[in-house]
Amino acid sequence: MKIIKWLILIMLASYFGYYIYQNRDIEYNKKLWISGGLEIRERMIDDIIEHKLKKGMTSREVMELLGEGHSSKLEIWYYIMEDFGWDIDPVETKILSISFSPDSVVTSYQINHWKK
Repeated sequence: MKIIKWLILIMLASYFGYYIYQNRDIEYNKKLWISGGLEIRERMIDDIIEHKLKKGMTSREVMELLGEGHSSKLEIWYYIMEDFGWDIDPVETKILSISFSPDSVVTSYQINHWKK
């Protein structure tokens, strides 16, 4: 009986350790940002917001930093997270939206989080 309790305890500790490891934030890395998928982007976004992305950057500097995003005339956005759950349509999304002045300088940025 004691062995079973220890095995269960070890399994739970391993699961929580793995969960924490998989969900920790990581530093920005351009190659991983572009090719690593949304799971990686979500783990990097705090570092980007806190240390990389700044008001006053040009649109060219933003694209050099983050690659091509989806854009309109005065805005560019990058998908950070998209969860479909068991549905065909997303049930949750996070998008980094960056706004520019008419002369292509960052005026603001924010993370838009939508949940069904």
